[in-house]
Amino acid sequence: MPGLGKTTLAYRVYNNKSIANHFDVRAWCTVDQEYDMNKILQKIYNQVIGSDAKFSEDFVVGDKLQRELYRRRYLIVLDDLWDTTAWDDLTRHFPEFMNGSRVIITSRIMNVALHGKRCSDPFHLRLLNLEESWELLQRKVFGEEICPDELLDVGYEITKKCKGLPLVLHLIGGVIATKEKNHLKPCLLYLDAIQRMNILKYLN
Repeated sequence: MPGLGKTTLAYRVYNNKSIANHFDVRAWCTVDQEYDMNKILQKIYNQVIGSDAKFSEDFVVGDKLQRELYRRRYLIVLDDLWDTTAWDDLTRHFPEFMNGSRVIITSRIMNVALHGKRCSDPFHLRLLNLEESWELLQRKVFGEEICPDELLDVGYEITKKCKGLPLVLHLIGGVIATKEKNHLKPCLLYLDAIQRMNILKYLN
């Protein structure tokens, strides 16, 4: 499911200094549902060699990437992977992970996550419950302050409309935080409207 924070979590791991220092090279690439394998490998290759090189359409980079990664400890993130074929196509160009290298994938499809597991089981992110959702929204909107009593009812209603999705709570909270707090009720009406149009499609 989109909006659970998979990419955000992977990004924090990827940019953690102690983790980053463990690897010789790192690369991050988002894999679209309709992906071009060679273009993705080119993006990874450029990050590995620290270049912004342009490639011709027929330039095949897979073997060069494999040579660059050989005997180096690498961390590669494949974000939003949609199918197992994409995993197989891409990772056959990555040397084995026995030297401590790692590939992190994010996917909304459990079969893809299970197919790609090598060194650990998939980490499944869940929806937030109502209490956790309200805590996140309140912290985003009010910071260290407490929500005024007169806004509690509308605040809870907004929280319910966000369906436990951290990304939605974060976005809505960020919008409200930039406005006067009396905008909570118009925000609730707005959420009612986009919910009828299916809020999840805006996260795809």
